[in-house]
Amino acid sequence: MMWARPRVPTVQGWQYTGQALLRIPSWVSACTEMRSDGLYLVRSSGKQRIETSEWLVEETDGNPLWLTDVEFNAEYELAPGSSPEAA
Repeated sequence: MMWARPRVPTVQGWQYTGQALLRIPSWVSACTEMRSDGLYLVRSSGKQRIETSEWLVEETDGNPLWLTDVEFNAEYELAPGSSPEAA
């Protein structure tokens, strides 16, 4: 999926809805860890649990950004023809 916002032309966004590991995009699986108690974003400073309906956004520098649904909707706009279900 492609997402746009004013200061960054295009980025990829993915919303966690409890998908199975096989349905997670490769850029997401490269920075996350699936455990029995949920999905975690792995960072050098530690692990961040990703709750259902929260977002990961791949910034243009390749780094993942974790956002709540409210934060995502305030900062990003869905590109025409895109939808969270298409992930």
